[in-house]
Amino acid sequence: MLSSIYRQTGVRTIFAAARACPVRAFATGAQQRPALPLEKAIAQPDLLVLDVTSEMEFSEGHHPEAINIPTQLIGERIEELGADKTRPILVYCKKGVRAGMVTNALMQNGFVNAFATTDKSTAQMLTDKFGVKK
Repeated sequence: MLSSIYRQTGVRTIFAAARACPVRAFATGAQQRPALPLEKAIAQPDLLVLDVTSEMEFSEGHHPEAINIPTQLIGERIEELGADKTRPILVYCKKGVRAGMVTNALMQNGFVNAFATTDKSTAQMLTDKFGVKK
């Protein structure tokens, strides 16, 4: 399904397919909030897009509005996310693993609207279709 999406153009086509690509808010422990469709996550006003890949991965391609804070530096650079802990934050990486870990850390630090990409295809869609490539 995603390969056909990449061949098509237009944001509506991408967002229609993105309904099947959820992002998830992680909670402390094993509980998770329900998945949120990518379309709904991206449409949130004042959304902060956080890329938690390495600087090298970020330079290879990223969402045009993303800020880059590599996973291992999130503790040192958390103030870059701003003081408003209710602001929606969409966290992504290449496969969803680091995004999930960072989202957990953000929520444990009071960021109540942090969402993570849950799989490689969703993260890839953010960078391939909307991204900056070098």
